[in-house]
Amino acid sequence: MHICIFQTGEPIHIDNFEYRPMRSVSLANILIRNNHKVTLISSSFFHQRKIHRTKKIQQINFNENLKIILIPSIGYKKHIGLRRILDHINLSYNLKSFLRKNKDFKPDKIFLGYPPIESAYVFINWAKKNKIPLILDVKDNWPLNFIEPFPKFIRPFIKILLFPYFKIAKYIFKNSNCINSISDEFIKWIKTFSVTKNVKYLVTPLVREPLKVNQSNLDKAIYFWENEGINIFDRKHFSFVGSITKSFDFDFIFKSANLIAKTHPEISFIICGSGDRFNQIKKESN
Repeated sequence: MHICIFQTGEPIHIDNFEYRPMRSVSLANILIRNNHKVTLISSSFFHQRKIHRTKKIQQINFNENLKIILIPSIGYKKHIGLRRILDHINLSYNLKSFLRKNKDFKPDKIFLGYPPIESAYVFINWAKKNKIPLILDVKDNWPLNFIEPFPKFIRPFIKILLFPYFKIAKYIFKNSNCINSISDEFIKWIKTFSVTKNVKYLVTPLVREPLKVNQSNLDKAIYFWENEGINIFDRKHFSFVGSITKSFDFDFIFKSANLIAKTHPEISFIICGSGDRFNQIKKESN
C-alpha cells in the first residue's frame, strides 16, 4: 500500500536526527517495516532551525520504500507572527501547484498533519476530489491559539478578524474520514469546536520508538544527572518528559511543586524536553 504523510514543523529523515524523531518519522518507519511504500511531503523550511532545506520543490528518494518531497515557502524567524502566516499561505499555494502538476500521484491513503490550516485545506479538497481516504492528525488547537497572545478584552474582535480561519478549520474537521490527536482533551476540543458526523476518532500520543539501553548509555545518563545535582536512584523526584509547548499545562506542575515543597523540600520536579515554550518555562521555574 502507498501511504502519503504530510507533516510540517518536524524533523525528517534527511535531517540526520539532530532532533528527536516525531510523528512523521516514526509513522513512516513503522509503515516501511510493514512493507508499505511511503511518500513523506513536508515544508522545505526547517521549523526547528529556522533555515531552508531547499528553496525549490525537491524530490529525494531516501530508499526504495521512502520518497521525500519538499515544498518551498518563504520561512520565518518567530513562532508567532504575520511572517509565519504568510509562510503557510505560500506553502499551501506551492503544495496546490505540486498536486495539480503531478496527476500520477495517487496514494492509497493520506495521513495529514494539522496545522497548518492552509495546507490541510488544500489536501482535504484534493483528497475528496480523488476519493482518497484521509486521516487528519491534529497536533495543535489552531486557530484558537492565534488569539491567545492578545488581552482578553480584545480577543472577541480578533476572533472576528480571523473568522475565515475558523470557518476553514471547521470545514477540514468535517471532511476528514478519521481524526487522530495527541490526547483525549484535544479530541474533546475538536468535538466541541466542530460538530462532525460519520467521523472516527483516535488518540495517538507522541512517543518515540523504544531505545536500546546498555551499560555505556546508562553510565552516561548517570554522569549527566550527577552534573545537574540529581541522584537518579533516590526516587525523590517527579519527571515530565515531552514537548514543552502549549499542549501541556505547566502551571499545574509549578503549583504542585510549590505545594509539595512546603512539607517535602527534598522532592524535586524535573522538566525535560524542548519546544517553543522552553525559554518561558525555564524562566518561570527559577
